[in-house]
Amino acid sequence: MGTTDATPAVLDELDAGERSVVLDRLLADHPDLRPEAEALARETLDDVDEDAVAHEVVEIYRDIEIQRIGERVGPRRGRGYIDEHEAAWELLEEALQPFLGQIARRARSGFTDAARRYAAGVLSGLGKLRADADPDSVFGWGPPEEAADSLGWSVRHAAEEVGVPLPDPSPGTEY
Repeated sequence: MGTTDATPAVLDELDAGERSVVLDRLLADHPDLRPEAEALARETLDDVDEDAVAHEVVEIYRDIEIQRIGERVGPRRGRGYIDEHEAAWELLEEALQPFLGQIARRARSGFTDAARRYAAGVLSGLGKLRADADPDSVFGWGPPEEAADSLGWSVRHAAEEVGVPLPDPSPGTEY
């Protein structure tokens, strides 16, 4: 099937999974492209903007709907009763997991400095939430200082586990 100027760019319509399949097939059919693809992958993993990561952290936590706490409250088989504070903590910890995964992924790939920058961005975002949390948000149920400090220590622990050195905690924070 040929393309014309009127044919839409199909690549632009693919989701991430479909793009992955296309890349895998392209590299299988054209192994000579592998070095270039590897170089692009290295650039992608190494390209970390701490401010953008901090902004993403703030947005993720601000977007957690307070109603989700209520969905988790109540008796749970094998766990007993889950109260509002425990439900809020679960939501906060779950929201952190993808960020911890990004730190580990970069470290495993040999991009320790990029992993450090990513972790610093996460800590910066938590610091912003600590300083300016909406008390009616999930983050505000912590209270914000306690939530930021606990999550910050989780970031530090995760970074340490994968060999990513972080500077000493910022003045005025526990993490």
